[in-house]
Amino acid sequence: MATKDILVVDDEVGIRELLSEILFDEGYRIHLAENASQARSFREKQVPDLVLHDI
Repeated sequence: MATKDILVVDDEVGIRELLSEILFDEGYRIHLAENASQARSFREKQVPDLVLHDI
């Protein structure tokens, strides 16, 4: 199975780190963004398989 890319978008560093560690341990490639601007910049370069974002 190919490794899936997940983009985690959250303004709280602790949440980003926690989700990143858990998902990395499960074998996913994790990308982090602090805000919508960073998420859009990432999305312009690459399309993640899943986006987890703060409301």
